[in-house]
Amino acid sequence: MTGSKQEFEKYFFFMIMAGAVILLANVYYYTHPLMEKLGLTHDFSDALFVRLHQGGVFSHSAKTKIMALVLICPCLLAKTGRVKHISKEIIIAIGVVGLLLYFLPMWFSWLYIMTTIFGGFMVFWAVGMLSRKSDITVRDEDETFEQCTELIETPTSVNLPTRFVHEGRHKNGWINLIAIERGMMVIGNPGSGKSYSAFEPCIETMIRKGFTMLLYDFKYPTLTNFAYNQY
Repeated sequence: MTGSKQEFEKYFFFMIMAGAVILLANVYYYTHPLMEKLGLTHDFSDALFVRLHQGGVFSHSAKTKIMALVLICPCLLAKTGRVKHISKEIIIAIGVVGLLLYFLPMWFSWLYIMTTIFGGFMVFWAVGMLSRKSDITVRDEDETFEQCTELIETPTSVNLPTRFVHEGRHKNGWINLIAIERGMMVIGNPGSGKSYSAFEPCIETMIRKGFTMLLYDFKYPTLTNFAYNQY
């Protein structure tokens, strides 16, 4: 795959927004009497939806819901990251329940709105989590160099588990900080996983090995709770 990850993220964003708009249009159309009572209708939008209905877009409620899934799910499959303490069986079960709610037929307006939205969120969450669990996304820009796969542990070491792609295969590795007293600098954007991938393993190792540690918890109480739970 050519092009930078940031460029594709823009396309994914627009696809997700388009899917969300289609899903909202579905809810608006099939709960129109409720929307009218709430004062959320307009002559222009009503005329537009009449034309869409004549064109067959709203011939069945499932049609636009499937369109939303087709637009959003591939974008979620492109997401990468780690998932802790969630089995594939649980994720699949949540996805199946979400699908049943998502395609539940129209009975009551409020019920239709809740099942469509919550069911959709469950399906989208399950797709994203399965992608991360299964490592089904191996893109050219994910390819890295061969890294250390040997655990080198000393009485004063901190060992950070890693996962990387080399020659098209996912591999497990280690960053072995055999002299942590010399210091370590971790740099990354907000939300990039610094706490999960570096700080938390360091805290766990230092507590396990009986090191003296001063913990400044800028995101209190996230790291404080993590450190407390190590005892």
